[in-house]
Amino acid sequence: MLGGKPITLFHVRGIRIEVDWSWFFVLFLFIVWQSQYYGDVLGESGSATAPFALAVLAALGFFGSIVLHELGHAMVALHNRIGIASIRLWIFGGMARMDRESDSPSTEFKVAIAGPLVTLAIVVALTVAGIAAGGAEEFKKAMLVESNSGVSGPLAMVAWLASINFLVLVFNLLPAFPMDGGRIVRAIAWQRTGDRTAATRLAASLGRAFGYLFIAAGLFMAFKVEETIPHRVSRSLEVQESTTLLPSSTGTAPLARFGFEELGLTHAVCITRGPWTGSSVERLAEAAAVLR
Repeated sequence: MLGGKPITLFHVRGIRIEVDWSWFFVLFLFIVWQSQYYGDVLGESGSATAPFALAVLAALGFFGSIVLHELGHAMVALHNRIGIASIRLWIFGGMARMDRESDSPSTEFKVAIAGPLVTLAIVVALTVAGIAAGGAEEFKKAMLVESNSGVSGPLAMVAWLASINFLVLVFNLLPAFPMDGGRIVRAIAWQRTGDRTAATRLAASLGRAFGYLFIAAGLFMAFKVEETIPHRVSRSLEVQESTTLLPSSTGTAPLARFGFEELGLTHAVCITRGPWTGSSVERLAEAAAVLR
C-alpha cells in the first residue's frame, strides 16, 4: 500500500493475514506511547522492563482485536459465498479484501455489521475481565487512562484495550462510507429503494461530509490541544484518515453510476477502508473518461 511487498503472518481458514510495511511504523509509535504511559502508572521509567512488556502486549492486543474485527467480516462473507483474498494490517487499521460485491442488501448488511459485533464482544469481554480482576471502582479509574490512577499495570492495560476498542466500535459505526457504518447505511438504503447505485451515491455523499468534518476536527486539535505524543499521533492519524476517506467516497460516487462490475473493481477496492490498487486506478481513469 505504501510500497513494498506485504509480509504474511499466518493463515486462518485459508485467509492470508498479512501486514503492510506501514504497520511497523504504527506499532513502533504505539509501543513508545504505551511505554511512557505504563511507566507513569507503575512509577518507573518508560524504558524499564515492566512498562515496555505491558506496552508490547497492549499493542499486540490492539492489532489482534483489529484482525478479529476483520475476521468477523470475512467469516460472514465466506458463509455467503464471497471469497476473501486476504486481511491486511496497515497504517490506518485493517482491511478484508473480498473478491466480489454482495448480491443483496441483506448480505451487505450482515457482512458490514459482523465486524462491529466482534468488536463489541471484545469490549464486553475485556470489561467483564477487568471488573472481575480489580473491582468496578478500580476498573472505572483505569478506564480514565490517567497515569496517576494508582491501578496496577495489567488492569491499566485491560482497561486501555477496552477503551480503545470501544472507540474503534464508535468510529466504525459512523455513517461514513466506506467504513462499516456507511456500508450499513448503504445496505438499508438499498433495501428500501431497491437501487444499489442510488444507495451507493447516498453513502458516498455521507462519506465525503464526514471526511471534511474529520479534517476540520484535526485542524482544530492542531491549534487547541496540548502537544503530547498521543495528541500528535491522534491528530496526524485523524487528518490522514480523512484524506483516505475523502478519495474513497468521492471516487465511489461516479463508480456507482458506471457500475462496479463493469470496471472489474473488487468489493475490497470499492467498499472496504483502503486506497485504490494500481490496476483499479487505471480502470477508474477509464471510467472517468467515459463519464465525461
